[in-house]
Amino acid sequence: MSRLKPPEGWASLLLLTLMLLTVAWSIEAADWAEGLGLLQGIVLGGIVVGFVLVRFGVPDLVAHPISLLAGLLWSVFLVGRLLDPASITHRIVLQDADLTWRVRAMELIYRFRAWLEVARGQGVGQDNLVFVLQMAVLIWLVSYTSVWLLFRMRHVWGAILPSGFAMLLNLYYAPPELYVWMALYLLCALLLIVRSNVFLQEEEWHRERVGYVPDIELDFLRDGTLFAILVVVLAWLVPTTAATPRLYSIVDRFNEPVYRMQRQFNRLFSALNYKPLPGPHYFGDSMVLSGPVNLGDTPVFDAVTPKGRYWRGVVYDQYTGRGWINTGTDITSLEPGDPRLAAATEFKLREPVTQTIRILQPGFVLLHSLPQPMYVDLPTRVRYTPIPSQTDTGVIPLDVSAIYSRRTLQAGDTYTVVSSISVADEESLRNAGTDYPEWVKRKYLQLPDSLPARVRELAQKITAPYDNPYDKAVAIESYLRQIRYDENIPGPPPGMDGVDWFLFVERAGYCDYYSSAFAVMARSVGIPARIAAGYSLGEYDPEIGAYRQREFDAHSWPEVFFPGYGWVEFEPTAADPRIVRPTRPPEEGAGTTKDEPSDSRREDARFPEELIDEPVPPEGPPLALPWTVRLYRTTWVRIGLGLLGALLLAGVVMWATWQRSFRNLTVAESFYARMIRVAEWLGVKNRPSQTPHEYASDLARVVPRSQPAIWRITEAFVRERFAGVAPGPEEHVSLAEAWRELRRAVLEGVGVRALHAVQKFASEDGVRRMRVRIRRSS
Repeated sequence: MSRLKPPEGWASLLLLTLMLLTVAWSIEAADWAEGLGLLQGIVLGGIVVGFVLVRFGVPDLVAHPISLLAGLLWSVFLVGRLLDPASITHRIVLQDADLTWRVRAMELIYRFRAWLEVARGQGVGQDNLVFVLQMAVLIWLVSYTSVWLLFRMRHVWGAILPSGFAMLLNLYYAPPELYVWMALYLLCALLLIVRSNVFLQEEEWHRERVGYVPDIELDFLRDGTLFAILVVVLAWLVPTTAATPRLYSIVDRFNEPVYRMQRQFNRLFSALNYKPLPGPHYFGDSMVLSGPVNLGDTPVFDAVTPKGRYWRGVVYDQYTGRGWINTGTDITSLEPGDPRLAAATEFKLREPVTQTIRILQPGFVLLHSLPQPMYVDLPTRVRYTPIPSQTDTGVIPLDVSAIYSRRTLQAGDTYTVVSSISVADEESLRNAGTDYPEWVKRKYLQLPDSLPARVRELAQKITAPYDNPYDKAVAIESYLRQIRYDENIPGPPPGMDGVDWFLFVERAGYCDYYSSAFAVMARSVGIPARIAAGYSLGEYDPEIGAYRQREFDAHSWPEVFFPGYGWVEFEPTAADPRIVRPTRPPEEGAGTTKDEPSDSRREDARFPEELIDEPVPPEGPPLALPWTVRLYRTTWVRIGLGLLGALLLAGVVMWATWQRSFRNLTVAESFYARMIRVAEWLGVKNRPSQTPHEYASDLARVVPRSQPAIWRITEAFVRERFAGVAPGPEEHVSLAEAWRELRRAVLEGVGVRALHAVQKFASEDGVRRMRVRIRRSS
């Protein structure tokens, strides 16, 4: 037992264990998949194996392979326990329905190889057990590495950073309520840093034979706890990037690589229980059929439009069995008026509609508009799939699935979109035929091989009486509207197809389930369909003459492609009103539908100027802001003021710490200790083997002009320490003057040293070397 006791103390091991467990607990609380509770056992196993290998002095080249093998075996053991006979997918005959460990291991190997095939190709991964296995191995490596770096390498930051990265990655996807785990993690990490630095300092004191109070560790942990709590609270109160628009814009420049990585992650682990964020970040690259939803009533944006029904943000085209993915991998930048955007909307019976949208929440990048946007007045980035055809002008249209602003929009910003909405009547859609373009059939008829046969059979049964895609789509829509609407459903169990569960098991759901079932059933009978997500029209506010969209207006709906007419919306969700279409072709120049808004106040699809611009004084020239206010509003000035405030706060803390360190000393001891501290700035250290006079001689040689002050402080200290003669009141004044003189000389010496360093760098030799480097680099 004595051999296992770490020199750093059990407190360091306890803090490290708690820190790593918070990572496991945060991942488990995120509820990405069933079985993540085993990560606690993985963490403890990695800590035990790493700690034993360190304490018994096993060489690195031997310890690391042992740990890796132990981690794989332990992960396979814990993950294998999640298997049951019904979950076995590879062809192994089970005798008496017993799962031997050989069968469990082979099943995991089979699933991992299947996942690798998906990763190499362009398939979609749907096996959550592979995700759990990979998380187990990853957390084992993080735990073992942290123990090794802390107790073998004495590198506390190396022990913290891997787990910190894992925590941040989890919170990037997880809902905000899990940030409490981040706070606990930071508290443990900061205390571990304090404890490790105290231990290293104690080792140095032992080597130098410096005496110190044994319970100093408790003082450091107490003060470190208070400091850690202060740091966590300040970090919690710091404004987010959404609240600091310019900072958000800077961060947004680096988002594209993150988006690409996120899309690959969503493809490889499409069946995870993703939890979308509310507000402007609600719609991402995937939509998962999950459990209950509880959206708030926070306003998101206002929109002025003469007609319309949906505000589309993202289009999803690939069904995974657990949800949908936007597979548009091509991204390009468009300027306002780019003809490629309008070319994809050149279909019959469509009408241009202008909308103006005003943002109410900061951090918007994804743009919402009425379906089929053909013009945006902002520089944008679009995610698209090229349409292999050309218009009469030679423009290649873009099948756009999402449009993003190239700058982050903040509260109060506005943008205008012109969309080409469908006004097609029932008879025209009924006669559209089935001559679908190849790019439409290739992309929008996809269904996974795992789709249960009863879903296809139900779709065929519902649509059997009809001979055209429109009537078949209406039949599917009518059937789904008979299913009960419920936002508090538990969500499909692991391994079960979401649409199959909605249609045959739960028989209840919300818009994501209705739209998914519609699109899957339509594809099952050869009708190209996709999912669109965004917001419903919202509530009309007569005071501003606009529709206001709130978080609870988030909605998803299916769109069906009709040859010659393009994409047309359907509404299978039982809680939303039907889409009523004209029963005959609209007259020339009319182009209205029965379900469009009829309020004459909505004819002008733009906000009044007073709702967009800042108020202007009614008379006289605009008031000029004081130069101090204009200067303060500059980004770099604000950053500089923030840094200056941080430096001032750090200076106050350091000054208070300096004063506190001399609080319990006598007058002579205090001035002598201060002299030792400032002398270190000049490189003069007080070695334990030196007498006070020997130390004073060394310091006097470095600061010769302050020699009288140095000896005055030293003599007072020696008399008090060895003769018991304390300085009187008059000598107090003399010592204070000597201290001020010495302090001034030391500060001047530090400044001279810094100046010499600059002069040395700027010398002719230094300049010559710099010129050589510049010539080589150019």
